[in-house]
Amino acid sequence: MKRSSQLMVAGYLLAWLTGGRLLAQQLMPRLIRQIGEPPGISLKTNEIKEDKQGRLWLATHNGLVRFDGQRFRVFHDPVLKQGDYYYHCMFSPDGRIWLKQDEGYALPYFDPQRQQIRRVADTTRLVRQYLAKYGCHYVFADGQANLWIGLRGQGMLRFNPRTGAVDHVFNQKANVRCITQDRQGRIWFTSDQGLYVYHPATTRLTAYQPDPQHSDTSLGSLLTYGLHIRSDGTILIGLDNEIDLLNPVTGQIRQLRLIPSTRFPRQIVFDCFDDPQGNTYFPTETTLYRYTSRGVIERIEGHQPMQLPSDCFPSSTNRLWVTTGRTLFEYDLGQMQPLPPLNLLDVVINGTRLETNSDERRLDRDSLGPSSRGPSSRGPSSRGPSSRGPSSLGRTTLTIQENDLLSIRFSPYASWHSSTFRFRLQGFDQQWNVEESVDATASYQLPAGNYTFVVNRALKAGQWEARRHTFQLIVQPPFWKTGGFFVLVSFILTCSLLFLYRSLRSRYKLRQQLVQRQMEADNLRQLDEMKSRFFTNITHEFRTPLTLILGPIEQLLQEGQSTAIQGRLSGIETHARQLLGLINQLMDMTKLEAGMMPIHASVGNLNEFIRSVISTFQGQADGRSITLSVNGQLPGDYWFDADKLKQILVNILSNAIKFTPTGGRISISLLEASPLTLTVADTGIGIAPDQLPLIFNRFYQVDDSATRQQEGTGIGLALVKELAERQGGYIKAESAVGKGTSFTLYLPYRPALSTDSVLAELPSADGGEATGEKIDDIPDYRPIVLLVEDNRELADFITESLPQDYQIHWARNGVEGLERAQQFMPDLVISDVLMPEMDGYTLCHQLKSDIRTSHIPVLLLTAKVSVESRLKGLAQGADDYLTKPFQLTELQLRVRNQLASRQRLREWVRSTLGSPDPVPLAPQTPDPFLAQLYQLMDAHLTDPKFGVETMMSQLSLSRTNLFRKVKTLTGLSANDLLRQYRLKQATFYLREGLTVSETAYRVGFESPAYFAKCFRTMYGLSPRDFSAQS
Repeated sequence: MKRSSQLMVAGYLLAWLTGGRLLAQQLMPRLIRQIGEPPGISLKTNEIKEDKQGRLWLATHNGLVRFDGQRFRVFHDPVLKQGDYYYHCMFSPDGRIWLKQDEGYALPYFDPQRQQIRRVADTTRLVRQYLAKYGCHYVFADGQANLWIGLRGQGMLRFNPRTGAVDHVFNQKANVRCITQDRQGRIWFTSDQGLYVYHPATTRLTAYQPDPQHSDTSLGSLLTYGLHIRSDGTILIGLDNEIDLLNPVTGQIRQLRLIPSTRFPRQIVFDCFDDPQGNTYFPTETTLYRYTSRGVIERIEGHQPMQLPSDCFPSSTNRLWVTTGRTLFEYDLGQMQPLPPLNLLDVVINGTRLETNSDERRLDRDSLGPSSRGPSSRGPSSRGPSSRGPSSLGRTTLTIQENDLLSIRFSPYASWHSSTFRFRLQGFDQQWNVEESVDATASYQLPAGNYTFVVNRALKAGQWEARRHTFQLIVQPPFWKTGGFFVLVSFILTCSLLFLYRSLRSRYKLRQQLVQRQMEADNLRQLDEMKSRFFTNITHEFRTPLTLILGPIEQLLQEGQSTAIQGRLSGIETHARQLLGLINQLMDMTKLEAGMMPIHASVGNLNEFIRSVISTFQGQADGRSITLSVNGQLPGDYWFDADKLKQILVNILSNAIKFTPTGGRISISLLEASPLTLTVADTGIGIAPDQLPLIFNRFYQVDDSATRQQEGTGIGLALVKELAERQGGYIKAESAVGKGTSFTLYLPYRPALSTDSVLAELPSADGGEATGEKIDDIPDYRPIVLLVEDNRELADFITESLPQDYQIHWARNGVEGLERAQQFMPDLVISDVLMPEMDGYTLCHQLKSDIRTSHIPVLLLTAKVSVESRLKGLAQGADDYLTKPFQLTELQLRVRNQLASRQRLREWVRSTLGSPDPVPLAPQTPDPFLAQLYQLMDAHLTDPKFGVETMMSQLSLSRTNLFRKVKTLTGLSANDLLRQYRLKQATFYLREGLTVSETAYRVGFESPAYFAKCFRTMYGLSPRDFSAQS
């Protein structure tokens, strides 16, 4: 078979020859009428279809439009979103018109009985999920009431709206673009992975794809678009710049390639239609073609200039309906005629138009007159072409100024795609220039010489009109080819090179400076990161010894020492907590620098919160006879960050009390304004005017002998300023030496509509954290607690602090802790976060990921106080979180709470199994492993051979680990748990009326007598009596 014979037709390369002949010509059907867009109805359509009554149906941008030849009627979809529209419509055998929409999970269709657009409401959950997630690309209704739905990037579904059955027949990551069915019931569809045919009887898929090894059966491209089955059974496939014809019997494929011109780079065939005479129409984005039954390719031209067809449809009455935006055209396909020959209208040279002679269609040089801008208003003559051959203008000499711009303008016959013509300037152009345009302009800048301009138009494949329009041009040498011009150009070029050199040199120096500055910035950033890491690490190191200091002090204070010792211990505790506060301030400064301190606003009574913070300083003020007063009220609740506001108030009030002498006065004023205003004024020693602007700088200390005894670190006010700015506010200070200082804080807090209070969530004024809820006494047995801590002193301290009711095992790091957890199966793991070899986060993740240890609760200890650190630990599965330094009472309560929760789980399991009440087990089980074990036992409930060995195999656990895990969670052995589970399930069957023997076999007992004995032992009455009572 002959594969490739190429012909240049109308600017496109059409390749297809099978031993016969290929004719390509341009035809123009007779225009019957054109219909404008009616009011309120859009004709911007994507597809046209005809029903059995000869009415047209248009899928438009604002609904489904029906046209009976005289009137339009639009059917609106109430669910259709603004700006959305239908992409195509499809008739089904039951008369419905299925519509394809870009988005949505319900399939729209037109109901001919109710005359309205409805949607399939009973689509299955799978269909709704696919439509909502991937969208519908194409919908096709076959003869068996099935809908074939092409998805975007997810293949194709078969869905029966009547039965709800759905089948993902083509499950690949592909876009299905077009679907159809042949006479044998096979489903053909195109995609971006080739052409496929689905055999419903065998569920087999056959693919047609490019195959260089077998060119006779190879597609031209993997990306396929349009699809059509002709009356003779031939499959027509639309590709990018190509049409392929497939013989479904032999599998042979013939190709028709469309190689576009530069004006229209792509010719994609999206759809094909047959007319009553067996001709096939296939529109592209710019052109409409007709493939006749005789194998002739014809290009259909229209009457509107530059109006490209958006869609077309040949009707059963031999009419061609075409939409071009807002107009509907009706053509008579029975009256096709060739286009009239090309006539050259005018030539414009530097704005001067040369008119043509109306008798012989010649260019007359005597008509050269004054400059005339714009195209000629005269159209082509109705007379035929001249029989005298090419028309000639003669010799025309251009001056030097005219050579600056030479424009030759043509107005060929106008159509959808315009007629094709070619032109060439002999002596300059090496080949013909082919154009498809309503107004074509050829522009040149010609060197000196003689030229001949020739133009004519195309008739059919490879043939051009014999008549040619020509005229000659003679161009004289311009001034810029003289010697003086070359000297001038050389001078300008030398100056330009010098300027370029200096510019490049300047840019090089600038680039070097930028690189140097970038290096300096990188070094500063690295130093800043090192400083941040230093503060983080040193804080962690400080918190651990602080824990060892505060813990023993707390124990000694609780033991009731003498009054003198109590006072000294209280002083030590006070200074240790002050040191902890300084560490926290350093960490807050580091977080502010790194932008790691987010705003956590909540609703609360701002007035009560501020007064509660102020009240914590009342004791210090009374001890020094300082009057502490609060003026003003803030009614209602506000949105504010309680933690940051408390830090600001504590720092300001601490400074005020520190620098106010005995007997002084501190007044706090609240003003409800926008922004909210809070003023703290004291009668202290004051600040000198030259030092006042510097007090908010970090680590700045007023150099004054009067302040030496109260000297601080210089962090507090800097932190106050940055915290205020972080919340969108600011602070200012006013002071007079010997009279006092006033700090005014402006914060953009806004009133809240809710009355939720945050006072219950706020930390106490002394910096302590809320302790856990007290529980009942812990049972007598000694649970195993595994302590993973790299600091031996802290580990010994925690071990001594916990009661003797626990068996405590110690591990030095996460690796050793993981091994000991798997060895001892502890009831609780207490782990530090920062440790060598394996940190606490990784240890927690490993324990929770292993089925052998997933049930063990984990309590993390860390010096990191940020919310992000807590969230990271909880994300790894941690059951509780405790920040260093911690109170011993809080640690003891948290340990007791965790162990008590496990004890309650064991008691719940035993109570539910031991009670004959009809309470389902698996849905209420709080532990995932226990729920999995219940499901496993329920799946093998009737199997009498199911036992511990099968549990070990199914759960991938050894006998020892299975025994320990079940014993820890339930307090029972694996065998006891299985027997009690079987007996519990037996109570349900007995309530349903089953006999004792039937129930025994249903729950896996081989002997009804043994079943009755076990049932009596567990529930205190026989199965028969239980059934009678139920």
